[in-house]
Amino acid sequence: NAVKKKLSPKAQDAIKSKVEETTTNKEVPAPTEEDKKKAKLFGDTMDKNSEEYKKLVQAKSSHSGALSEAQLEMQEKYFAELEKTERMEDKMATISYVKCKVVSCKKCKYT
Repeated sequence: NAVKKKLSPKAQDAIKSKVEETTTNKEVPAPTEEDKKKAKLFGDTMDKNSEEYKKLVQAKSSHSGALSEAQLEMQEKYFAELEKTERMEDKMATISYVKCKVVSCKKCKYT
């Protein structure tokens, strides 16, 4: 769109008033994304400096071992497939000719 649409003075005043409203209402700092996630998990009532809170934040999953085993299993399966295709490629590379019997039709010249 090469032509820019001009705004009416009424619309310009409305935009200016909205901008002024938002700049005057920003006295309270907005919570960060991390704070929102933590508040959702632990609730707003928990003290962020307490030992229990720190312990919960640093806790690891009890199923991390099972996850790593599953990833290793998937990795082994993937590499087994790659090895199989590589063996087939090597076999095909060593074959230079194959004996076979060729039959040709003299009428239609089909081989």
